[in-house]
Amino acid sequence: MVNDLYKVGLQHGPGGEGWNDKQALSYHVYCLLTNHNGIPDNDLVCRGVDKEFFETRYKNAQEIGVPSFMTEFGSVANLP
Repeated sequence: MVNDLYKVGLQHGPGGEGWNDKQALSYHVYCLLTNHNGIPDNDLVCRGVDKEFFETRYKNAQEIGVPSFMTEFGSVANLP
């Protein structure tokens, strides 16, 4: 597992290039600018930051040669 806000730093997937048709870059995107309850402080800023993370992960996956797969997203509040 790689935990990084920007470029993931991987050169290839865990199975190597021969497995690129069977592996993907999985990632999570959360708004980091929240109040003490986990509610986004500024929706516009969160959308901009989220867009940057989406685009960065897409580019990372292209560099590695695998598809990207966002597995979690949202703010951090535990709301219905």
